[in-house]
Amino acid sequence: IFFRAIMPLMSAEMIRMLLAFSLGLAFTRYAPTPRLNRNGSSQMSKVLVGTNVASTHPINGPMVTCTRIHRKNAKNADGKDVQALKRLISQAATYSDHISIAVDEADSGLLKEVQLMVDGVRTQMAFEKASVPITVLPISQWGNFVAALNALLMHAASLEASVICYTSVELEMAASQVKALRSHLTDDTVVVGALVPGMNFSPGRHVLNGGNSPWNTFALWSVTKLAQVGFLSISEGLLKNIPGGVEEGATIALLQMLQPSTSGCKLVDLDPSPHWHTDWTDPKRLQWHQEKMQSKVSRTMSQIETLNLPDAHVDHVRHVVG
Repeated sequence: IFFRAIMPLMSAEMIRMLLAFSLGLAFTRYAPTPRLNRNGSSQMSKVLVGTNVASTHPINGPMVTCTRIHRKNAKNADGKDVQALKRLISQAATYSDHISIAVDEADSGLLKEVQLMVDGVRTQMAFEKASVPITVLPISQWGNFVAALNALLMHAASLEASVICYTSVELEMAASQVKALRSHLTDDTVVVGALVPGMNFSPGRHVLNGGNSPWNTFALWSVTKLAQVGFLSISEGLLKNIPGGVEEGATIALLQMLQPSTSGCKLVDLDPSPHWHTDWTDPKRLQWHQEKMQSKVSRTMSQIETLNLPDAHVDHVRHVVG
């Protein structure tokens, strides 16, 4: 009697919801709701009523390992850098789908050395039937910091890679360690970096700065997300009184402002930790490295403040490699 009395006063949608509730179905059915496409048209998507579903799946797919090699800060071209690059190729071949090397095209001697070494590695890989594609990418405008990184990013995107791994030739990383890092690169995250000496680390969430964020010494980035902005030109050092470098910080801050729910940032303390060869014998190279490390915090802060970006955040995580 009650239903017959009030039904003429109710809309069809109200009647449907009331009946669903009375039958105990409100939280056991999918309710279709309209969603606008980018062109403004409507399509139907399924939303689970009464359920808050969070998606944090690892980003799968091909990974390109990338590095840069140049001699601007080395006194002598003794070939040790090319030998370090050869070691990197050997280890990267165990966890990469492609290896890309950016070389300053203006340094014809270095470019030739790298190409000859890579040709030899390719021959050896073919003999061992364990070939991983290797690309030597000459960079015509090397610049100061970001040109080679963005060229490598464009190359990775052209290969339809899902993940780009930036690494220094001085860092040694085992396949098991890289696998551990990749487990933290989920679809709500843009970058995961490995903790190396000189970084500030404390488990938990922190306001990002140049000393506690991932460095491209070894960092895994989502190609799809990073390619939306690339490394910013403010990090090239083009502006007066705005020093360049530490390109990771400003890029992370911008992405977190634009897409906060999918641009997480993680720094992972691996156990065992990677080995970073920083005991250089070249005094000029060592001095350059020490000055760079000391200024990372101030340079990142200067770039983020100049762009008027809000604070970014980084999560510090410990991971025991099994």
